[in-house]
Amino acid sequence: MTATLAGSATDVWTEIVVRFGDVLPAYPSTTVVPTVRIPAPALLTGDDPAEWCLQLLVAYHATMPHFFDCYGLRPYNDLRMRHLYAVKTLAALQRSALFIRQQKIRPHVWCAMSASTWRMSARAHRPSLAWVYGWKRLHSFDWLYAPSEQAVRGQRIQFVKPHLTLMRRYERMRVLLIARARKRKRKGLQLERSDVQEVVDAVLPDQLYRGLIKEARRAVRTQQANVAEALEQGAYLW
Repeated sequence: MTATLAGSATDVWTEIVVRFGDVLPAYPSTTVVPTVRIPAPALLTGDDPAEWCLQLLVAYHATMPHFFDCYGLRPYNDLRMRHLYAVKTLAALQRSALFIRQQKIRPHVWCAMSASTWRMSARAHRPSLAWVYGWKRLHSFDWLYAPSEQAVRGQRIQFVKPHLTLMRRYERMRVLLIARARKRKRKGLQLERSDVQEVVDAVLPDQLYRGLIKEARRAVRTQQANVAEALEQGAYLW
């Protein structure tokens, strides 16, 4: 019996992997099942100032419902260029859009930061479009701090449910094997290949393992496509 089986859980598990790695299923890391990736919020795109204004409007309509009850606010994915004509402060919005474009400010991030600031004042209703993109607010903001604030709401990853199920089962298998190894150690016995195989078959048999991997990969492809579609429409996913 090797001495490591009397050590920490990490030591015991390392010894099990070294001795019985051919029996254990591969750890379901992100190299086995990728994660769903949500890129950082977009900058303003294109060269048309009117298009920039529409993108600012979309970001506002997409972000505010995550912070406030926005009854009556038009859905972000229903906005079109014609809706800009209903914006009473369009001239001011155009001016702010140019500044936002030049400073490489991410509209969704700015809207989220603005909503958080507004909510800290215990205001229940959402801030107005004019306040969020107000010229004075944009110019008075500490832009030395902005990059770190934007990084907080940068690229994110998500694990799909089948992947989480797989990792939980793998952890359960690992805990049971460590416990069994220690129990046999107390009896002066070694952990045998049959012990390992018994636990693997009970918690994470090969058919279940492969099935969960297949299901998880399929879920990742579906969710990644959904993310791409939502971002194309201007959704707030952060």
